[in-house]
Amino acid sequence: MNHRSLLVNVLDCYASNETGGARVRTSRPRREREQQRHRSEILTAARELFARQGYEKTTMAQIAEHAEFAVGTLYKFFRDKRSLYRALILETVREFEQALTAALDAPGSARQKIERYIATKMELFHRHLPTARLYFAQTSGARVRPAAGLDADGAAIYEDVLERLERIFERGVRGGEFVDIE
Repeated sequence: MNHRSLLVNVLDCYASNETGGARVRTSRPRREREQQRHRSEILTAARELFARQGYEKTTMAQIAEHAEFAVGTLYKFFRDKRSLYRALILETVREFEQALTAALDAPGSARQKIERYIATKMELFHRHLPTARLYFAQTSGARVRPAAGLDADGAAIYEDVLERLERIFERGVRGGEFVDIE
């Protein structure tokens, strides 16, 4: 690595904070953070428009206008409207996974864990109701089996949470908190 590359790498790892120019180490270079922010703004705009107009009636041009980007910018992040939709759903699934896993992994009895899981899931669905409605409107069979409408990554996340839940129920049965109905 030459001196210029080393200097660029070092400078990319530092940024000024809001307190007047003090240097703080950042985990990602500025451009990467900016790209992530743009991607997030596009997903937020898509979520709002899909909720208001529905998936079919929303165009990439409308999403770009709502996000205040040129249409071409959207295509730097997403191949088409379908891939944007999938990214939006996967982002939501990952948020569900994080919150539900935390609820299941927190200390407590099996019953407390299940109660916390249910309360957390209800809160998540309430918070993400427009996205949930969009997902169920766009997928067939997902009303019976939600993983049916997910891509491979989303389905794997969903199955992982279900396996955790199953293990907690099994512990509850072994510990006498629940009755085995099989």
